[in-house]
Formats: sequence, C-alpha cells, structure tokens
Amino acid sequence: MNGWGGHAGEYFDLSYIKTLFDRLIENGDVVPMIIVSACFYNDNSRRDFDGSIDELRAFHDEFRNDLMPAVESEFRTFAASVSDADLKASRDHRAFGGFSFGGVTTWLEFCYDSDYIRWFLPMSGGCWYCGTYEDYQFAQNVDFIEQLVRDSDLNARGWFVYHAVGTDDSYREMSVGMANEILSRGVFSAEHYVFYQKRDGIHNYRAVQEYLYNALPLFFRGVGK
Repeated sequence: MNGWGGHAGEYFDLSYIKTLFDRLIENGDVVPMIIVSACFYNDNSRRDFDGSIDELRAFHDEFRNDLMPAVESEFRTFAASVSDADLKASRDHRAFGGFSFGGVTTWLEFCYDSDYIRWFLPMSGGCWYCGTYEDYQFAQNVDFIEQLVRDSDLNARGWFVYHAVGTDDSYREMSVGMANEILSRGVFSAEHYVFYQKRDGIHNYRAVQEYLYNALPLFFRGVGK
C-alpha cells in the first residue's frame, strides 16, 4: 500500500523494488507469490491530508468486499472460491503491508481484517484505530490489539507483524511509541511481533526496500502448500 498522494502500481514503478521482488522469488528466499500494489484512493478521492485519512480509514471495507475477491477470482490462489468462508479459510496464505499512510492502513487491516490476513508489514506507520495524526493514543490502540488477539483466538490461529521504521524517519515517533507500548506489555512474543529500525533510514522507498528484503522471507513460514 502506497503512502499519502500515491497511486495504484506505485511499487512496480520503482525498478529497485520490482527487481527485489523478482530476485527474492528467483533465489528461493520467498515462496512464489502474487503481489498487488494497491491504493486507497479512487478517481473521486480527495488527496489532501484530511481527505487521505478518510480514504485510508475506509479501505478495509474495500479490501474485503472488492479488492480481495477481484484478485482471487482472476488468479489461482489458496482460496477455493471467493466466498467469505473460503477467503477466511485461506488467511494463512495472505499478507498485507504498506508504507507511511500505507503503514497506518496496514495496522487498520490488522484491526479489521485479521480473519482474512495472517501476515502484516506496517512500515513507517502506527495504529490509528484510536486517535489520528499527532494523537496516537498508543496505550488505547495496544489495549484494542490485545483484546482482538484474545477474542479472535489469534495466538492459536497464527499472526505475525513485522513493524519497521528508520532511525532518521521524520515520522519515527508514531512507530517507536507504538512499538514501545507493545513491547512493554510482555505478552507479545517474537513469534508474533518484530520491531526493526534501519540505522540512518529516512522516510523514503529506499528504506522500504530494506524492510521488504528483511520481512518477506519471514512470511508464510510453516504454512502448508
């Protein structure tokens, strides 16, 4: 998922990201996968800051009702069909990640769509289920996540978040504050949550390249074919 002002296909416009995907698959570092460079904007979206926040907050419905069925009815995947039951049954084979506003969107996907997705990669973004920009409400968001994990029996069903940010990222505060709150609880093990900081990393796609390189080989581990 792109950040503020981005567009569908943005990751494939960047040759160093596209090549990374190809090389990881070619070298056997990741399982072969379908990668979709999605976007929370549509033709009529407002692209100012506040409008973008509105759009990313609504995306979880579009993912569940539109994007996921469209992709998985077009390509052969682990879902037997695009029925709700079959999409839920194939959650082990589905991941979601994003950068900046896309990182915020990724946390919201975890909060709303963990029945459909097992693996998450929020990059340079924190959870805004409670709060918003500069009102991050770390404790309330982690309270919600703890409750979600318990209520949805996610520890038994499996879940994994690889959370990443650069040490010089201009939006580092929201990622570090979120990570500190999660790690202070003592209930999130490395089996489920990893926080990575790129030394000297800034808020750009070169940092994203490293996050993808480190995170993607950890996804889909122990999942049957």
